[in-house]
Amino acid sequence: MKNRRKILMVILPVLACFAFLPGARAACLDGCNSSPLFDTWQGDDALLLLGGAGNTAFGWRSLFSDSTGSFNTAIGPSLLLNDGSDNTAVGAAALLLNITASDNTAIGTDALVFNDQFGDNVAIDNTAVGSFALFHNVDGSLNTAVGFDAMLNSDLGNPGPASGANSNTAVGAFALSGDPFVGSTGAANDAVGVATLFLNQTGIFNDAMGFDAMFFNTTGFDNVAIGAFALDFNTTGFFNTVVGTGAGGNIVAGFGNTYLGEGVAGPVDESLAIRINDFAGAPGLIPGIQQCFMGGLGILQIANNVTVFEVTYDITTNQLGVDFAPNNKVALNEFLKEQKKVEEQQASIAELKSTVALLTAQLKEQAAQIQKVSAELQVSKPAPQIVVNKP
Repeated sequence: MKNRRKILMVILPVLACFAFLPGARAACLDGCNSSPLFDTWQGDDALLLLGGAGNTAFGWRSLFSDSTGSFNTAIGPSLLLNDGSDNTAVGAAALLLNITASDNTAIGTDALVFNDQFGDNVAIDNTAVGSFALFHNVDGSLNTAVGFDAMLNSDLGNPGPASGANSNTAVGAFALSGDPFVGSTGAANDAVGVATLFLNQTGIFNDAMGFDAMFFNTTGFDNVAIGAFALDFNTTGFFNTVVGTGAGGNIVAGFGNTYLGEGVAGPVDESLAIRINDFAGAPGLIPGIQQCFMGGLGILQIANNVTVFEVTYDITTNQLGVDFAPNNKVALNEFLKEQKKVEEQQASIAELKSTVALLTAQLKEQAAQIQKVSAELQVSKPAPQIVVNKP
């Protein structure tokens, strides 16, 4: 309620100024003009100056100040100061203070109220759908905010031109709402879900999807959080990727972590860690993770198609890994020496086998020659003579 009172205190004086301008008695206008202007208007002082072409104004003083802007649509007391083009405002005070910026769409009460209030024409290509969506945006461009209070405080307190929050996408009530005291000038963030990236200030390139995901992020950047309450307490951490409800709940300023699984938390503010389904559970209610199956874990390729399996498990940290302590290094070196000896012996054996095969072939050839000579000798031998004794 306090915020709503402050907002009304800002808007009402603006509307009052128009209400009490000299000679500002409203004239209820209703009409349209033909080619080449194609304007349509209805309401007190709606499209009063009949400037530009292709404008449509319905409601009290909608497009009141338009003199050259074209192809605008204003429904409700909206686009009062506008002289830009291609803007669409539907709802009370939507794009209320826009002056020259173009290609903005505001649908909902007080959507994009302060857009382009300085008339520097850089707050372009914004889309706000929902009451108070992109309410405080001044110079930000290429933003999309869908939902009640989505990107509410984006660009709050912007001191000057071209320093606004740009290229953000927020879908969900309070998504990328921004710090209520310092606002938000972060860029290229994607927030999908109620209150995602709620307090973001200057954080950039963050992707958050899920209820309350990255709620407390302020300056953290390049994070990915998918799941309700994912990376919920991160404020300045960066390069973190977490997937799962409540995943990354202990990361505040840690960096380079990858967590996968519901409730995967780890110690407070660790960095450069990978955790998969590392969930202790709730005593008596929800069991923790009891099994983990992973192919190829801890396999180290050495050489010549020889692999060494060295998997360690630390019961204090629940951490799997490959141990390369000094003793294991010595053992590995000894293993490699023995492997080299075996390879040398295998090479010698192969050489001996080749020599034996060659000798065997030679012996077979010699045996064949001997057999041939023996046969020839048998053929050339004279026939035996028989002596008969006569009586």
